[in-house]
Amino acid sequence: MNFTKTEELQRSEKSKLALLYVSIASMTMVFAGLTSAYIVRKGEGNWMLFEIPFQFYISTALLLFSSISLNFGMSYLKKGDILFLGRLLAVTLALGLAFGYFQFSGWHSLVESGVYFAGKTANASGSFFYVITWLHFGHYIGGIIALVFGIWRNHSGAYAAGNYTGMKMIAAYWHFLDALWLYIFLFLLLYK
Repeated sequence: MNFTKTEELQRSEKSKLALLYVSIASMTMVFAGLTSAYIVRKGEGNWMLFEIPFQFYISTALLLFSSISLNFGMSYLKKGDILFLGRLLAVTLALGLAFGYFQFSGWHSLVESGVYFAGKTANASGSFFYVITWLHFGHYIGGIIALVFGIWRNHSGAYAAGNYTGMKMIAAYWHFLDALWLYIFLFLLLYK
């Protein structure tokens, strides 16, 4: 079967997007499993209650704003304005890095208040909190790398109004991270 170059490009783009969505589905299943385990373990008792540090509220707001700025960037890209896309990608990256800073600050506050991951004084509630938020943070690192890559590719002229599959994938992953964090944060906030 002979395909034109355009048809091959479209098939390649569809394959890449499908692979991304399969990856996102598998990550969703991991976090669903972790939150299910959290619920089961909490039901067994011996569960320490603690307040989520305010830094996690700030980091949540920052991540939401980063998704908004990325959304605006994508709308400018679709119009062919790669200059404004570049500016909004930089804003998104800055907000994303600030999210990371406040995550570390929040973990530090937890340790200062006696909530530990492991050790003699650790409790399963703290351990679950750390594991779930650290696992999200690992995925977030991938998102930061993707944003940096997107900025570099945009700067090198790789994106245009009709050619932006790579940026579409970066945006889909970043929005997934945002939605996932919102789920995690609300779950941990409401199901102490």
